[in-house]
Amino acid sequence: MAASSSVPLAMCESCWLVENTMWEPESMDENGQVFVRLVGVGMPEIVGADTVEVCCMCGELTVVGIYVLRDPSTVPFPDGGEADGFGFEVEMSDSDSDFETDFEDDD
Repeated sequence: MAASSSVPLAMCESCWLVENTMWEPESMDENGQVFVRLVGVGMPEIVGADTVEVCCMCGELTVVGIYVLRDPSTVPFPDGGEADGFGFEVEMSDSDSDFETDFEDDD
């Protein structure tokens, strides 16, 4: 069996909170619904804040600088790429026609 290797991968704040919040039951209503309360949040080691990366778990852009050690074969976005239906789609044009105006010269 081959050993898996972990590498540092970017993670957004939302995904970090999903994986690192600690909850405990607090009470239950008459219908059996359990209410929980937040008892703690793990503290990430911030490295390289303000660097634009793609979250390895959700594919969204992130600049928070949280990195986690993961085996790239176990995450949906290991190479920082975006999959269909995830992330942002931006179309850029190199045309100068986007900046043309209808102003007339008064010479």
